Amino acid sequence: MDTMNNRSLSMGERKKIVLVDGTALAYRNHFSMIKNPLRNSRGINTSALFGTLNSLIKIIGEQKPEHLVVAFDSPKPTFRHKKFPEYKSTRAKMPDELAELLPAIKDAVEAMNIPVFEMDGVEADDVVGTIAEWARKNGFEVIIYTGDKDFIQLIKDGISMLAPGRGNKDDQLWTIQNAHRKFGVRPEQILDLLALMGDSSDNIPGVFGIGKKTATKLLNEYGSLDEIYANIDNIEGAVRKKLEQGKESAYLSRELARIRTDLNIEIDPEQTKLTEPDPDKLMPILKKYELMSLIKRLIPEHRDTDLNEAKQKYHLITSLKELEQVVKELSQSDSICIDTETTSENPMLAELVGVAITDQSGKGYYIPLAHRGDGELFGNQKNLPSQQAKQILQKLFSRPNRKIGQNIKYDMEVLRIAGMEIAGEIFDTMIAGYLLEPGTYQHNLESLAINYLGYRMTTFSDIVGKGKNEITFDYVDLEKACRYACEDVDITMQLAEIFEPKLKELKLWDLFCEVEMPLVPVLVNMEMTGIRLDEAKFAEIRELAEKKLQQTAEKIYEISGEKFNIDSPKQLSEVLFTKMGIPPKKKTKTGYSTDAEVLEQLSMENYEIANFLMEYREMSKLLSTYINSLPELINPATGRIHTSFNQTVTATGRLSSSEPNLQNIPIRSELGAKIREAFVPGSPDWLMLSADYSQVELRLLAHFSGDHNLISAFQQGLDIHSYTASLITGLPMDEITSELRRLAKTVNFGTVYGQGPYGLARQLGITREEASAFINNYFQRYPQVKEYLDSIIDFIEENGYVETIMGRRRYFPEIKSDSFQVREAAKRAGINMPLQGSAADIIKVAMINIHRSLNENGFRAKMLLQVHDELIFEFPADEQDELIELVKSSMENVVQLRVPLVVDIGIGKNWAESHS
Repeated sequence: MDTMNNRSLSMGERKKIVLVDGTALAYRNHFSMIKNPLRNSRGINTSALFGTLNSLIKIIGEQKPEHLVVAFDSPKPTFRHKKFPEYKSTRAKMPDELAELLPAIKDAVEAMNIPVFEMDGVEADDVVGTIAEWARKNGFEVIIYTGDKDFIQLIKDGISMLAPGRGNKDDQLWTIQNAHRKFGVRPEQILDLLALMGDSSDNIPGVFGIGKKTATKLLNEYGSLDEIYANIDNIEGAVRKKLEQGKESAYLSRELARIRTDLNIEIDPEQTKLTEPDPDKLMPILKKYELMSLIKRLIPEHRDTDLNEAKQKYHLITSLKELEQVVKELSQSDSICIDTETTSENPMLAELVGVAITDQSGKGYYIPLAHRGDGELFGNQKNLPSQQAKQILQKLFSRPNRKIGQNIKYDMEVLRIAGMEIAGEIFDTMIAGYLLEPGTYQHNLESLAINYLGYRMTTFSDIVGKGKNEITFDYVDLEKACRYACEDVDITMQLAEIFEPKLKELKLWDLFCEVEMPLVPVLVNMEMTGIRLDEAKFAEIRELAEKKLQQTAEKIYEISGEKFNIDSPKQLSEVLFTKMGIPPKKKTKTGYSTDAEVLEQLSMENYEIANFLMEYREMSKLLSTYINSLPELINPATGRIHTSFNQTVTATGRLSSSEPNLQNIPIRSELGAKIREAFVPGSPDWLMLSADYSQVELRLLAHFSGDHNLISAFQQGLDIHSYTASLITGLPMDEITSELRRLAKTVNFGTVYGQGPYGLARQLGITREEASAFINNYFQRYPQVKEYLDSIIDFIEENGYVETIMGRRRYFPEIKSDSFQVREAAKRAGINMPLQGSAADIIKVAMINIHRSLNENGFRAKMLLQVHDELIFEFPADEQDELIELVKSSMENVVQLRVPLVVDIGIGKNWAESHS
């Protein structure tokens, strides 16, 4: 120890010091969020940084120490490695993502004005042990914050250990008394316990064959390791023999497990005093890693502010005259923010209750239109006259200034139904947040406010309640409604100010302005138009499906030899693998698996029952998901089904469909086709048009790779799958059988999805060797495709992301994972992203162009659905030729590729007929 040995503190009472094992804490927080890691907009895993700072905040808040120290392991080998080279050799190396973040964690802790201790060749345990003993001798109450049981050996009067709670459990404080009860030996005996039983986590050997039970018994009888060996003659049988053979290992293990308390560390108690964080050092770190939620908690000038001041600038509009004045004022602004409050999440069923508007952060105006309040059935006198208020608001909404909103598509639909239209550019913060972080699902306003502003908003359930106590927004108290709605526009405005420069910095601004934002009004039109369902046809389909389901069930009973609940995995497993004696493929916690993968394997092995089970499951799913539920979703006012198209769900940029999902209706099954037959035009004399990109992802593969053979095939208009089969087999194209074409098609599309030999073998029912040969042959014929795919992986490994043809990004931090499976999955997704994502970009631009042309040229035809690479329209028969020309030209000329984009057009009286 240094001169601090004689610098004892003079205190009237014991002061508390908390010592933190920073390396262990970082590890813990990294792995506690491993299934759903926190990532910033650049894809960096920030879980350990966020978790460590959060833990320190918790420690400070709950323990209220006057002094705090964080120690970290040295990356260099320690004296333990020199004594025993195998020390910790069984541990996996630190994950790359954590290792890369560790310097930032140390910087952030120091920026909190918490001293960081780290010594070359020394573990954090020994640093903590040394400071703990020094602090105890100098009159401190010492708490060691760690989950490492090795530290129990340090517990004594004046030193206790605080172990972080698992999950939602509270932290556990270990003292002399409860540690003895828990571990069966006194804290000072823990070292000898480890010497005997070893420690597998650190690869400390202990005495071979001596476990915790025997070691505990020996220590309770003899007191210490030395006394056990002093009394070895009194120990009988196998235990004695093991002790004698393992004596050297026992004493070595004791030295390895001993936490040192005698290091030469210079400790200044003034430096360990807890003070305010340094905002100049901490703020840049929190901003760089986008941990905005911590700013309010750690930076003094931001702490304990919750927009209370801003709430004083939230105004409830109580007269038309006041509304006129506000509209006049906001009409001069370059941007305004809009938020609607309604009675339903479904815009087609929602009633407009009120509107919030603002043109700057920290301010908001709420216009009540249909509040009932106090249970008054016919409204509240404080509501503005609805029609007059809407007319005034329309003056503002029709101005050419930018309109900002969170999920503004919803607001546009609600306002249109209420007789108002939004003009000018739009800026959707939900979509902006998604473009910055496409790999996460947290793009709602509350999550964005936490992540980017460090602000916890009032939630919708805070206002309307939950469960049986929930009310609709029209019954919310006006003052509460005003604060809630104005907070929404205030926060949305602040987010827009943050997102615009971020989008520009990452070169996503053009994609945002030229693709995603112009698409919003297109989707508004499509959703509000909806699609008609032939209810009579659906009744026929239901009857047919139920009959076929029963017939399939009877066939399953016949093959299995008994009746049972086919929908019960447990009963099905019993029938297949016990009673029928089929060899099981996969085991779960509850028994043998009967999932889709298992049934496919059984089908390939010619178990007839597997085919009927797969058929049964598909029919059962179609019945519950579509046949029984779709008719109930018909809007009574329009007579149509209105799906929602989502721009912020898939990581690749594809649109998704929900409530109901009309993109997942099987196209090849008989029942799926019949369901599509029930989707018909809105008028009996109208028709439907399907426009489907032909093999767009393979064409993009040809464009990106520049492969001469692939480009040549598409330029000649050849059947790409027959052509591939011909190249691989050497046979002329006219000799390619349907089976060979099927094999080539599987390889073509497997390439797009980064499929390897294992996946191909499983899909085709061939050996892995055969699949490998097929893939190798494929790449020999398309050599530039292989070069392109390898270049994608290289780019991701170097940059952490990949881009589409229009600059859309997807981040793949998992490419650096220590798990082979995780890395391979990232590679497969990375290969597919530029292809699927670019296809998504292309069809979005096509939709925008078609929508514009339909309006400009006075077409009555309407775009109804987008299903991945397909667009569905309804139109009067007299527009057929012009519509085909417009749609085909628009879709085929979105971008100029090295190969032509080709669109297949179909016309019919229903969706199925038009697609065929």
